[in-house]
Amino acid sequence: PEGCDLMVWRAVIACLCVAIGAARPGYAEATDGDRVAALLDMRIVLAQLAVTAGTNDHLTIVRAQPQDKPQAIVLSKGVFHLSDISPQTVPDADLVQSDRMLVVGQPLVVMRDAELVLEPGDTIQLERETGAFLLNFGTITAKGARIAGNGGVNPGAADFRPFVLTVGSGSIDLEASHMASLGFGRSGNFAGLSIINKGLFPADAPSRLVGNTMRDLRSVVLENSKDSVVTGNLIGTSKSTALRLEGVVAARVTENQILASGRHGIRVTDASKGVVLAGNTVTKSRGTSVLVDRRVSGLEITKNTISEGAKGGVSLVGVSCAIVAQNTVTGVRQKGLSVRASTDVRLDGNQLTGNGSDGIYVAEQAPDAVTVLTGNILTRNRSGLSGASAQNLILHGNDFSQQFPRILGGDLTARIETVADDLTGERVLRIAPGQSVEVSAVPAPCTPKAGG
Repeated sequence: PEGCDLMVWRAVIACLCVAIGAARPGYAEATDGDRVAALLDMRIVLAQLAVTAGTNDHLTIVRAQPQDKPQAIVLSKGVFHLSDISPQTVPDADLVQSDRMLVVGQPLVVMRDAELVLEPGDTIQLERETGAFLLNFGTITAKGARIAGNGGVNPGAADFRPFVLTVGSGSIDLEASHMASLGFGRSGNFAGLSIINKGLFPADAPSRLVGNTMRDLRSVVLENSKDSVVTGNLIGTSKSTALRLEGVVAARVTENQILASGRHGIRVTDASKGVVLAGNTVTKSRGTSVLVDRRVSGLEITKNTISEGAKGGVSLVGVSCAIVAQNTVTGVRQKGLSVRASTDVRLDGNQLTGNGSDGIYVAEQAPDAVTVLTGNILTRNRSGLSGASAQNLILHGNDFSQQFPRILGGDLTARIETVADDLTGERVLRIAPGQSVEVSAVPAPCTPKAGG
């Protein structure tokens, strides 16, 4: 397997040697005041990356490098502006500097004690043909800048494309900037723009992605991050899932536009907690527009606009304590809102219009699970509310008047007369296997908590 590639194992040994001062292969240091930069053997860089983010897709990176002398430009210490990184300050580096642009022909690495600052008008161009990428263990701050991949197919690894990866205790603050033509592979590490806060030490600061334009990335990935902010970004024509959050805590994803993603629009997964998705627009995703799965808890999905997706609108699978409220889902080819194998879910005030399958679908629920549906408006969907082992549903104030006659489907079809007698939901109904009864009140919702 590529994770066991010989170069990676050699990298671990080389890294240990450097750590104890016994060997420093391929090391050439340049000092400028408080700043320290160097050319460093790629094996050492890969070893550090393997410790913090694993070894998936490392073989592709190795093959993408020049085989005679694979090296990386390492910013070890200090604050670096674009003008501080040049052939003069880092001799023998594959760099071309002109005006506000830096063309980088080999990996550029920001270590934990360093910061890279990009100002309005700055551009970093990462050359695909020579295996360039930007790896951050420290801090990247960019406002009004541009970071993009460039060039033809890499001769050693055809599927390689440059990427921007923040790992370990690193953080990135990216605002009003542009990113393009980045990302490759199946793992999240090299997806285009990735923030992977694994490791022994937490991130030194939360990461922020605010008001950026990102086109032709494979994905934007946040993994194991805490208190991250993703707001006001345009993420267009992603090759895979546009925005993926894995194991994150208290992330806020708001007011983003996600257009024509190659797979899902937004995915929240792997036991993420306290995530807020609010005010986002997701259009023409080839997969599910918003997918939440794998033990996510304490979730709020509110005031999002979803349309024209090739699959479902919002899908919850294996989720606990979720509020899905005031969203608009229009013209997706499959289900508008779907809840499966989840507990403490409340669907409130959503508008489901013209979707190719059920407006709302509830299935595979545990016998004691209660799903609350209040104030939803269902219009011209293939069917209104459908279920398969939906178990206990509480209905109040849902408007089926524009959904008639296809009000209910699946296991719920037997209750159609009960709902048809009250198309705007004046009564509070409990629909359970084999019965439907009027109840006195709607249960109180769970309280999503960031981090728990």
